[in-house]
Amino acid sequence: MANKSDTLEYEFRKDITGELSASFSMGHEAIAAWLLEEIGQRTPVLPALYKAIDQLQNHERWEYVLDGVEYNLRLTCSEAEICNAQIDFEADSFRVDGVDMGEGQDMDFYDDEARSSCGLDDFKNMLKEWELFVNGARY
Repeated sequence: MANKSDTLEYEFRKDITGELSASFSMGHEAIAAWLLEEIGQRTPVLPALYKAIDQLQNHERWEYVLDGVEYNLRLTCSEAEICNAQIDFEADSFRVDGVDMGEGQDMDFYDDEARSSCGLDDFKNMLKEWELFVNGARY
């Protein structure tokens, strides 16, 4: 299944063994990693995410954070941000394989794999499509 919106492009696949994969447009690679590592086929966690998104959209809360093993998720009223669990959402520097990468180093490629963001509506739509995909819905 493939989807293309103005900002978030992705494709979900399942191979003959049932292994799931997700590819996202450049700049959104961390979303794919988060989806596979933290959500995967565990769709029962999605209702809590949908509830948090609804609360954010209705201005009943300002932020929602879900800490994961490999990746953390932060939702605000307008944005979803995925960040590798080893770096802080606000950090200007981070470590790669135990080496401090410091500030200002040209790590854009790694940063794309470690941190991604998109609009909250796009994120919610992507989650719904992932849920349908994992549950075997036909398109």
